[in-house]
Amino acid sequence: MDSMVFEPSSRTIHYYHTLLGVADNEKAVTSKKAELRRALGEALKADPGTKGYKDAGFSFRYTYHSEKAPSKVLFDVTYTAKDYQR
Repeated sequence: MDSMVFEPSSRTIHYYHTLLGVADNEKAVTSKKAELRRALGEALKADPGTKGYKDAGFSFRYTYHSEKAPSKVLFDVTYTAKDYQR
């Protein structure tokens, strides 16, 4: 994780990551977006460290950038309470 910010207007905790090496592959990330979304969602549901935030109904956003082209967003997903409380 590169950084984390809280966006008060949307009550979102936003995590920024950089993909490095072999993971920094736009074609591979694009072809696996559904799997990545599902895996991150399951990890969020299981994470006891975010329980208080989830109980309060916060949203969680994950943005993954390329190391080779830092302005390039390879993957961006937001989970709301309806996503992680199922």
